[in-house]
Amino acid sequence: MVAEGHEIGNHTYSHPYLYLLSRKRIEEEIDRTQSVIEKITGVRPKLFRPPYGIRWFGLFRILRERGLKMILWSATGFDWKDSKDQIVASTLDELEPGAIVLLHDGHGVRSGDQVERGNTVAALPEILDRASSLGFEFARIGSPEV
Repeated sequence: MVAEGHEIGNHTYSHPYLYLLSRKRIEEEIDRTQSVIEKITGVRPKLFRPPYGIRWFGLFRILRERGLKMILWSATGFDWKDSKDQIVASTLDELEPGAIVLLHDGHGVRSGDQVERGNTVAALPEILDRASSLGFEFARIGSPEV
């Protein structure tokens, strides 16, 4: 993914509800993920997206101390619950200039063979084609164009 130019971000190690955790536990979730991603890719993430988009007031200081920038989303395909056609419609309905689209690579904490990606994988080419035909261009979050 790094070689292809994808931006890799931190989304915590176990996808917990952060507001239920102590500061130390949040730091451990973030630091463990930073280390694992850097060990595997050679790149230390600069972006962070909290699980479920839920922010805890102490999170901002933790991120600042680690040089991480929080990135949320402005459009979602609800791909964890909807069919391919619904994912396409929901995503396109929320697109606007500068939008950040939320789609998932599976749902829940499961082994790779148990993660269902079919609807998202099927929807993505249509989302990209239709968004392009509407004049949208795509860029990495960390790129200068964004």
